[in-house]
Amino acid sequence: MSTDAHHVDHVEVFVNYDQEIDVLRTQFVSIISDYAARQDTSIQRLLFSSLGSLCDFFGTKITMNELIPHLGTCSNKKEFLIKLECLKSVTGVGIRVGKQTLSQYMLLVYTQFLHDSEELVVFEIIRTLSRLLKLRLISKSTLMDDY
Repeated sequence: MSTDAHHVDHVEVFVNYDQEIDVLRTQFVSIISDYAARQDTSIQRLLFSSLGSLCDFFGTKITMNELIPHLGTCSNKKEFLIKLECLKSVTGVGIRVGKQTLSQYMLLVYTQFLHDSEELVVFEIIRTLSRLLKLRLISKSTLMDDY
């Protein structure tokens, strides 16, 4: 086998791999969206507890278009355990999406949790904000100016 033929085979493998992983990601996004829409709190808690890992798998574009909107629905949930899992995932998601996305999209929703009727939710948003400050994913001035 010549070197050129060997190189072509590798290129095809990489092209096929990229196509296949994109198909797999699309299928997973569909499944996740279906499960997120269900009212089963156990499934929703599991989904939110896995968001950091899912962001790694999906990459920035799908995370921004598909996963971040699910995070935005957390403040509307009645079950406080779902809210807790959602808040616990913010730091991991924030690391993956970056400072700008975190402040533009996510913090506006999550600061609503400061006024939640459940004390554990309020405690968790304070812990989450503290972690984000320590990791420098948000600044004190942003936090103080906006909230």
